[in-house]
Amino acid sequence: MSYITVSESEIIHAPSDLVYRILADYHEGHQAIVPRKYFKEVTVTNGGFGEGTEIDLVMVIMGRTRYASMRVSEPEPGSVIVEETSDGTMRTVFTLENLRDGLTRVTISTKFTKSPGLKGWIEERTIPGVCSKIYREELNNLNNYAKDRSAASHIPLFA
Repeated sequence: MSYITVSESEIIHAPSDLVYRILADYHEGHQAIVPRKYFKEVTVTNGGFGEGTEIDLVMVIMGRTRYASMRVSEPEPGSVIVEETSDGTMRTVFTLENLRDGLTRVTISTKFTKSPGLKGWIEERTIPGVCSKIYREELNNLNNYAKDRSAASHIPLFA
């Protein structure tokens, strides 16, 4: 079986514990960062925070609507979140690396099962570019969302 892997990384200007809470929160945080141009629906069907969460996705990519049901696991709580389809054909890993000065490197990496024949040949040439674009946008959204949350936590309650 052949696979296609796509990966993008970005330095997020917020501490890793905050970034992790955003990514693991499928009711609010994760919903706020997915690019809505592509992710038309993200529905939590079980749980909602980290390990054991189940989500249904409706994505529109290259003009085609795609559906996926994903289950979330945390092989390394606080630093690795995994979303995987029940049939194992798609696995997305969010890896957080705590850097100095309150910065976090986040990597989004997805491994797809490649279709056989001509369809797989086309997938190899289109999926990496499209997914990289989506992940760069998602990481940018995460950076902005996390910076806003980080700044809000530094506002004094009493002036």
